[in-house]
Amino acid sequence: MEWSKRLSAIGILLHSFFMFAADRVDKPIVHDLLLKATFQLEQGYCHQNMALIDQALSQLEPLLNHEGFVTQAHYYSALAEYRAINVMNITDQRDEKAHLRRIDRAIKHLESIIKANPDHIESLVLLYSFYSRKIGLKPLSGVSLFSKMEDVRDAAKQLDPNHPRLMLIQAIYDYHAPKRFGGDRLKAHMGFAAAANLLSRQVGTDPLAPHWGFEDACSWLGISYLDDGKDKMAYDAFRRGLDSNPQFAWIKNDLIKRVAPVTGSLATSGANGR
Repeated sequence: MEWSKRLSAIGILLHSFFMFAADRVDKPIVHDLLLKATFQLEQGYCHQNMALIDQALSQLEPLLNHEGFVTQAHYYSALAEYRAINVMNITDQRDEKAHLRRIDRAIKHLESIIKANPDHIESLVLLYSFYSRKIGLKPLSGVSLFSKMEDVRDAAKQLDPNHPRLMLIQAIYDYHAPKRFGGDRLKAHMGFAAAANLLSRQVGTDPLAPHWGFEDACSWLGISYLDDGKDKMAYDAFRRGLDSNPQFAWIKNDLIKRVAPVTGSLATSGANGR
């Protein structure tokens, strides 16, 4: 009996050892899979390729419950939905039901992160955007979501009032929201400019940490200048975005073509992307 207990204990120890060893081997593999998925997501958004964005989502799905990478997998899954909706808006794919499905999936991802870590500012910022988008598509949902939207925004501001992606998302909200709900195009313009300046200086050492937003900020800053008839300044803002990422399709294939840098003539105005 004593020998049997010893064998059982040895078995448990060996099992624990091999599980630990497997975890040690597994983590670099999962890390590389996450990097691959985030790279594919960036490429998909850069080139407005929905297939690549959805492939990144598929690659992230098996990683959602992997210990040590749960937050990153859920965050980038939500970011993939965010960017997919942006591409749909930019390319005039106005499928409200598809948008809402993506919004609801993203909200679940982000709420699960914040439940475990209420101070995860990147998730608070992105959740702020998704709550506001859902209210925009389904105004009646504002009854339950508006206070939630304000709560996550305020929580992010309390953690870091100068967070560049918070500034960008706040400015996008200010640009689109009706005045009675705090919308303010001038405030939005100032927010786009501040976000672009901060994002241009961001330096990251962790490849899995969020670094996105600069090209979006330049795009919105340029759109804001177009709204004011300041074509040359709009062109400079778009050019700044392309200097950072020459393949960024929203600027390269659309926005910069709305202004002629020599004459300053405007082709069209307004914006679709959010």
